[in-house]
Amino acid sequence: GRYFLGKGSNKAVNKTKISTVVKNKPTKADAKSSAEVFEKVNKSVVFITVYNEKNAQSRGVASGVIYSSDGYILTCDHIYSQISSPKFSITLYDGSVYDAKFIAGDTRSDLAVLKIDAKNLSAATFGNSNENVVGETAYAVGYPCGFSDGASITSGIISANNRRISSSTTSYSTTFTQIDSPINPGNLGGALANCYGQIIGITSSKIAGSEYEGLGFAIPSVNATSIADSLIKNGYVKGRPKLGITYTMIDTVSSKLTGMPTGLCLSEISTDSGLYGKNIAKGSIITYVNGTKITGSSVILDIIDNSKAGDEVTVTVYDTTTKDSKDYKVKLIEDKGSSSFTEESSANSSSDDGNDIFGND
Repeated sequence: GRYFLGKGSNKAVNKTKISTVVKNKPTKADAKSSAEVFEKVNKSVVFITVYNEKNAQSRGVASGVIYSSDGYILTCDHIYSQISSPKFSITLYDGSVYDAKFIAGDTRSDLAVLKIDAKNLSAATFGNSNENVVGETAYAVGYPCGFSDGASITSGIISANNRRISSSTTSYSTTFTQIDSPINPGNLGGALANCYGQIIGITSSKIAGSEYEGLGFAIPSVNATSIADSLIKNGYVKGRPKLGITYTMIDTVSSKLTGMPTGLCLSEISTDSGLYGKNIAKGSIITYVNGTKITGSSVILDIIDNSKAGDEVTVTVYDTTTKDSKDYKVKLIEDKGSSSFTEESSANSSSDDGNDIFGND
């Protein structure tokens, strides 16, 4: 199974402007040894204990990355998904311990922001994940297996960029950096660093099982910093777009077997979608987006991911009854998302059903 340990939303209570500069990659001469990378990154990685005050058995551990010197910390949204009314204890590299408050989280990106009351912290230096090269060395730094007495480092390589996978707790499909660096329980939410000691990702998940090896995933730093800024300023991911549909993908093999064209077979159109009210029958198939044939979900998902709410796209819809196709110009709507954080019993929480426009590949 996947290592996603994992609705509701929570508005940010702090409007402090966070300015994170994603820097260009240094030259090869600036490359560091693994020991030097650890020395640089270690002070910016924290140990997180998640617990419920009324249930001593309800607790978990994770890692986090110091985002700003005044106490904002990045981690994963799923770390508290199984714990209702979660509280957070943060242990820094020097052993000092702080209580943290929840600022905001986002299930789709699997990012969350916590805040401790501290100053002059060693904020991480973020690199540009868009410049990652497959085959480059990648280091995972975090606190595995609940070892709060110090972070550890593991190394591997970047196996793939922009790998689109779906969370086990939602139907959303998001692009990640794939790595083969060993990731263990407790590591998630920690740092993925390059050979220059820059943070190029937040470790988020792994595919685990006897038949799998070396399939770890990290949230790219470019996405993580942008989302974190919005979570801090707005309490949600502002301006993120979606089309507002649920669907089943008809791939090339399914197309041959059914005689239907490849594309997204519509099962539901949300009432706020630009396609709603256009008399599009259930079972119709979106076959093209902006003139590009949809041979896989990633075709349209990549276009959506590179857009913003309010942008217009043209989709071609094939009616399976009349065999006619029609173009529709549609404005993308805002996907504010939600968080796994809840003050209620986790038994009462739920996740979205079906595949939204960020659904399964």
